Amino acid sequence: MAYISLEHIAKYYGKDDTLVKALDDINFSINKKEFVVILGPSGAGKTTLLNILGGMDLASTGSYYLNGIDVCSYNNKELSKFRREKIGFVFQFYNLMNNLTALENVILATKRIPNSLDPLDVLKKVGLEKRINNFPSALSGGEQQRVSIARALVKKPELLLCDEPTGALDSKTGKTIIALLKDLAKSYDSAVVVVTHNANIALVADRVIKINDGKIISDFYNEQVKEVSEIEW
Repeated sequence: MAYISLEHIAKYYGKDDTLVKALDDINFSINKKEFVVILGPSGAGKTTLLNILGGMDLASTGSYYLNGIDVCSYNNKELSKFRREKIGFVFQFYNLMNNLTALENVILATKRIPNSLDPLDVLKKVGLEKRINNFPSALSGGEQQRVSIARALVKKPELLLCDEPTGALDSKTGKTIIALLKDLAKSYDSAVVVVTHNANIALVADRVIKINDGKIISDFYNEQVKEVSEIEW
């Protein structure tokens, strides 16, 4: 079995005449160290899929396995533990604690996490060793996003989920963040999934899953993966 596997996942809202199929028979698997882009327009079902992958919501039907465990069988307490220990989240708008330094923001993520990584080492990995004592207000957008990535990585997540991680960044900084995420996918023993509507990011991914109207319309490995520096933004 693949490390991460979704089998016949569906998510419904409402019933009868008001039934909405946010996701409809989603099937795919992901291996460790893969850099995967889930691509689709607004309203395609990307956020719903992200929520299920991250344990923030449960599917209406189907199974979601991570390392052999069916996450769809979890209760709320188990889902909370799953999110805390197994999943790293990187959001579009960073979600940092403004009254904490970069280092303190990362340290905060290690609370109640067994066998977490050293926060300082992770901040060095993302290139912020000289900015550890700065508050978010003194950091650029790209630096704040690096802190949020370090905060996610310090837990040693089995799956790193990135929701439009370059959406609030200029093109140069966005490319730097995508290059960093690609490197981290290979350096850490986890899968990295980027959810985005930006088709250019898909050009540098190992794998692209396109979704629209709640269904997968294509799922392929890039035969010729481009370097981040080669893409237009």
